Amino acid sequence: MIKVNGVTKRFHQKEVLKDIHLEIKSNHIMGLIGENGAGKTSLIKIITGLVLPTTGEILYDGIKLDDRNSREIYRKTAVVLDGGRSLQWKLSVKDNFIYYATLKGLEIERIKNNIEEYVKHFHIEELLNQKVEELSLGQKQITSIVCSLISEAEYLFLDEPTNGLDLKMKNSLMNTLKTIRNKNDCTIIIATHDLEFLLHVADECTVIDSGRILKVVNLKKEDYRGSYEYYRESFGYNSEEGGDDEQCLKAI
Repeated sequence: MIKVNGVTKRFHQKEVLKDIHLEIKSNHIMGLIGENGAGKTSLIKIITGLVLPTTGEILYDGIKLDDRNSREIYRKTAVVLDGGRSLQWKLSVKDNFIYYATLKGLEIERIKNNIEEYVKHFHIEELLNQKVEELSLGQKQITSIVCSLISEAEYLFLDEPTNGLDLKMKNSLMNTLKTIRNKNDCTIIIATHDLEFLLHVADECTVIDSGRILKVVNLKKEDYRGSYEYYRESFGYNSEEGGDDEQCLKAI
């Protein structure tokens, strides 16, 4: 379990996160939704230790994320932020897979087996020997995601994972996330505007607005017909008051 206790973050004089308290259950898929600038990516960066909070703390299974144990916790986590930015662009796709899995301490035979499994699942055999700098946006995105999957992380963080992916690749990713959650005891956190994807894959959703958590929704107990209904209810839009339906549709 991950616990976020009283996290606040200020950049210069702007407070982008405001006294965040959140529990992310083990073996769950948690979604983060919110409008642009709500604080989703900042929260992921703080939970993963990429950015330090101004106040508050992050606990992984009761262990505080700090300088004394950050290396141990980092080995358990994998993060995909904005597609290919985290990849080594001059290396081939296969070399990226091996490089990042080695950093997580996996043995080479295990890495090779994982590469074979995920390459076949996502049908990306033709990408293996290409350099990352030669790839399209969607190809960089799936390469970054497969890098994180190969590492067998206990905690997987995905920021806008469906950017650039076609419907077939989205469906493959959806099935994969559900499978590794069930089979590998993996906890997955997804920040996205792709609500249709999230409603199909997540167990819970945390709604963030202006740096604050509005609510946490158990999607197993709720029945949303689609992203429009979910968005309207989560952010309090009411069409009877006039004009809000159009605003909501533009935001999806």
